Amino acid sequence: MKYYFLIWMTSLFVGCAKESTDRAQSLVQNVVKITVATDDYREAGFGFISGERNGKLFIVTAAHVVEVAKDLEDAVKVEYKSEYEEYPAKIIRLQYEADVALVEVEKPQDFNWQSNCLGTAEVGDEVAFIGRDQEWYIPQGNAVGTIYRVQNNQIEVDVNSVQPGCSGAPLVNRSGIVGMIIEDDGSQCVAIDIEQIRQTLSDFPYFFTLNRKRLSFGNDNKAAGSKVLQEDVEAYKISEEKGDIKTYVDYLKDFPEGEFKEVVERRIRELSAQNLQQREEEQAIQNKELRIPENFERIPGGTFLMGCMDEQSDECQGNEKPAHVVTVSDYLIGKYEVTVREFAAFVKETHFQTDSDKKGWSNIWNGSKWEKKNGVNWKCNSAGTMRSNSEYNHPVIHVSWNDAIAYCQWLSIKDVKTYRLPTEAEWEYAARRGNWPNQTKYGGSNTIDEVAWYTGNSDNQTHPVGKKKANGFGLYDMSGNVWEWCQDWYGSDYYETCRQLGMVENPYGLASGSARVFRGGGWDGSAQNCRVSYRTGSSPDDHGSNVGFRLVVDL
Repeated sequence: MKYYFLIWMTSLFVGCAKESTDRAQSLVQNVVKITVATDDYREAGFGFISGERNGKLFIVTAAHVVEVAKDLEDAVKVEYKSEYEEYPAKIIRLQYEADVALVEVEKPQDFNWQSNCLGTAEVGDEVAFIGRDQEWYIPQGNAVGTIYRVQNNQIEVDVNSVQPGCSGAPLVNRSGIVGMIIEDDGSQCVAIDIEQIRQTLSDFPYFFTLNRKRLSFGNDNKAAGSKVLQEDVEAYKISEEKGDIKTYVDYLKDFPEGEFKEVVERRIRELSAQNLQQREEEQAIQNKELRIPENFERIPGGTFLMGCMDEQSDECQGNEKPAHVVTVSDYLIGKYEVTVREFAAFVKETHFQTDSDKKGWSNIWNGSKWEKKNGVNWKCNSAGTMRSNSEYNHPVIHVSWNDAIAYCQWLSIKDVKTYRLPTEAEWEYAARRGNWPNQTKYGGSNTIDEVAWYTGNSDNQTHPVGKKKANGFGLYDMSGNVWEWCQDWYGSDYYETCRQLGMVENPYGLASGSARVFRGGGWDGSAQNCRVSYRTGSSPDDHGSNVGFRLVVDL
């Protein structure tokens, strides 16, 4: 009996060891070699990719590997497994207490890496690592290690294959990366737990965008028995037992690609719809006592899923992902886009000069390309010719974000209310009517011609506001006619930042930037551009024949 037990134990060990080394092999592309060289010093170690933004990769490594170069330029070099050159790297974070450093380096062209690569460590796990002797070494067979202690945000491992020079290398079990080696002496190693690294970098979420690989149920007994899947199931059970939005949000934060992602998102939408219906009933009574400006609708605040979801089919762009949970407060929003007539009253009273007035031109579409046309301003149509008075019920165009802000400031003083542009979150919430369970692809319909003027029906020009079908909030032209400026600075990866935070309340976008958001699509836009989740941006002083704005009033 003992003989068979030993055979069984040996086969079990070999199987687990192979799983950890196989998982490590699948993640080699995520690991980089780091070299620090000065006139009188040289240090080598490893690191692994933790995030990506604007053509740069963020690399986590041990602080003691790079700390000598904290005040030096070009002292840190990074080498990728698939590349045969060194890239200069910049240290952007040193956290000595945790022994965590973050460096920024250029992303090679056509380079791919995995973000779904995290695992969870527990005592007894067999673990490999990636990186030794300045090579992408992975221990095999009996050379793998075993976790014997997990405490105080550290993982301690018995392993006879680790050597000095492994610092910064990822520690990997069969589920993924569980830590980063910070001490190595040839018989054991100490790694900092991956969650401690995430917490260390939490103030800038785009530095760390790794998550756990989504597992499959099926007949995969190994996956079904994994700790990660068990945690996923337990977290889902808790969220179902409590049944509130916050707990569901916590699930999505911890398991962004979990097995129950679609179910949880649907629950959030259902609860949001119930809350919205209740708020609308309450506000129907309150609205009788509230002086709402003409042509404005009161929007009951609530919680919703913002970004790319299944009703958008497969047309979503990378900057629309991931879907994330946002809460907005009550506000008023214009039923229509601001018209030429309304903007004319502002100019007449203030003698305001728009950016197109100052520059003496605006951008128009000549039928085949965009071009600057002299003498064009807010009085002109999409072709750049002067409008007649009968067209003053069209949305105003050839106005910049700066011009829209000036209009808001004028009207706020005139009407003794706070008029402003909608935030991007407010705009999408209004376009979607919150997250009503029966979501539409466009602003009020899945059939674009019902709600939007776009390339398929606009005849390359704007149309009077409010001539298409309104959405569920009574708002017109949320898709098509003209693009609409929003308050926020534009960030292509801002949604990932929001998702990392869990639930975001009244987000105002990035603190700074070079482009302001505009949404909704226009007469020049394709059907894809007119989807409620589509987003883009442009410089605040840009102006052309396809962009206008609508207003929000604070309550």
